Amino acid sequence: MMDSLKGVPYGTVSYQGMAAQMNAFVIEKQLYDQTLWKIFVQQFRDRKDSDDGGWRGEFFGKMMRGACLTYKYTCDTRLVQILENAIEDFLTTQDDLGRFSTYIVEKEFTGWDMWGRKYAMLGLEYFYEISDNENLKTRILVALEKHADYIVGNVGEGKKHPIAYAISFWHHAGLPSCSILEPFMKLYALKPKQAYLDFATEIVRTGFTNTDENLIEVFYKQEKNVNELSVKKAYEMMSCFQGLLEYYKVVKDEKYLTSLNNFMNSVIETELTEIGALGTSYEFFDNSVDNQTEPKSLPIAETCVTVTFMNLCYQMLQFTGESRFADYIEKSAYNAMFGAVNTRENQSVCKWANEVPHLIDTKYFMPFDSYSPLVMQRRAIDVGGLKQLTQDGMKYGCCTCISSTGTAISALYGIMKADDVYIINSYEECAANLFAPSGREFTLQITGKPFENGETTKITLQTKSEETLTFKLRIPEWSKTATVVCKGKRYETVGGKYFTLSDTFVNGDVIEIETDNRIYAVQRNGKTLLKKCGIVLARDERYQDGLEECVAIAIGERGVVSGRKTVSGKFETRAEFQIPLIDGCEITMCDYASAGKEWDSGTNTRINVWL
Repeated sequence: MMDSLKGVPYGTVSYQGMAAQMNAFVIEKQLYDQTLWKIFVQQFRDRKDSDDGGWRGEFFGKMMRGACLTYKYTCDTRLVQILENAIEDFLTTQDDLGRFSTYIVEKEFTGWDMWGRKYAMLGLEYFYEISDNENLKTRILVALEKHADYIVGNVGEGKKHPIAYAISFWHHAGLPSCSILEPFMKLYALKPKQAYLDFATEIVRTGFTNTDENLIEVFYKQEKNVNELSVKKAYEMMSCFQGLLEYYKVVKDEKYLTSLNNFMNSVIETELTEIGALGTSYEFFDNSVDNQTEPKSLPIAETCVTVTFMNLCYQMLQFTGESRFADYIEKSAYNAMFGAVNTRENQSVCKWANEVPHLIDTKYFMPFDSYSPLVMQRRAIDVGGLKQLTQDGMKYGCCTCISSTGTAISALYGIMKADDVYIINSYEECAANLFAPSGREFTLQITGKPFENGETTKITLQTKSEETLTFKLRIPEWSKTATVVCKGKRYETVGGKYFTLSDTFVNGDVIEIETDNRIYAVQRNGKTLLKKCGIVLARDERYQDGLEECVAIAIGERGVVSGRKTVSGKFETRAEFQIPLIDGCEITMCDYASAGKEWDSGTNTRINVWL
């Protein structure tokens, strides 16, 4: 079964805004680091995870997937060469049994071994997609088969380990092991062995757990929400359902699609916070929609969960063509995801211990924060999945490895295609070289800064001749009203839907999208949060304007807040606003992604979004 939407060719779109800045930062500060790639590969030679039931085996594949998606956006020749070298090095770690594992044979399929093997497969599979080195691709496929054949030969009913029991750490009821469904289905697409489909079917029969809760059945029958389950680990559960989507594409049983859709709806309705993060109890589903307004002493909203949600939404966007999934990606990207990028290159990171955060020496720069604060909390409160990787003490974390997937998706979802129709999901400023149905090339340029300056978004077309083109323009769900203007005609639209515009265009024609760029108040549990163009505003302790004081926002009709743009100069932001209070005073707020970024200082580091 084919996806509804497809990406445009690699390197087609060049962004100039936040998506471009974040991807450039990640490439330079992480993905170009050849020493880091070698250290990740070395874990498969040292097999240190055998000693502590660890998850070092996930790091290589996690970052390789993100790097390959980043390449799809940038078409960076230096990057792809670095990745090819890393893959060549990684292939040398496969043992005589066919295993890519950070566990010795005597301890295999315990701890996080299956989880690491999953990411080994995904890393190879994603590189296979972008590589034009046919010899290397042949060797990758052979290596994947050997790796998969060993797993199939040793895991399953009547074998060394039943799939849902092939993990013993943290009692996540089989979710990490069952999430290997996705790479097995991706491998089946490349090499359709019946044994791989049979293994996938066995995973599906378990319902992803070793408990009496078959999650596929639970969501098919809509028996519970995700926060009501006995196992609530968000990242791993979403990974399993992403595998279910790939399984459905092959077997075409509508039951699985229904279960997946119900699962997604439960996640969105009960867990998706205003900043696009999920889980306000560490990394667990916990009815975050309601709980997001409350202060928490422990870390919340794990970046691994945010990125996995974005990735699942990206897959659902491609498969269904529903604009709501682009809305969710935008919400996560421009708030939680970009907020987690360590653009200030801070070095100090807190580690939570005995209910008190204390500084730890990471001995390595972390390009990403692991958690996203909401109520009176600082960034860098913990390092998710921190593991020591070298004898001299170099450490790295799981969220730091996965995050390039999120930054890449923030660019990849922007312009897509369905047959001869171009789908415009993101209005980030960009230029794109595309092809009309006639086969002739044309250029599309998006300008305007609705969040920063309240400007109208403009799409300018540059053509060499008259072209008949069709666009589906995402009308964001956050825009209460939106009007599309083209060639003297005005079209009213519906927020949260695509608007289809088909016309004959000549060079210089402009499509304008007039969205509602005002600041709106969101009220929940007696507290208020402010949003503008889908971007959450935050108070920052660096403004020194009474962060801990209770304030009452002056809210007008229909929730509109008449904030005015300002430039404080205190720190770098995307935009700042003076927000009026009922008592006639004002407070300063900035975009969430810019708030709290100077955590090295150790003072004035807290932020707050729920007032």
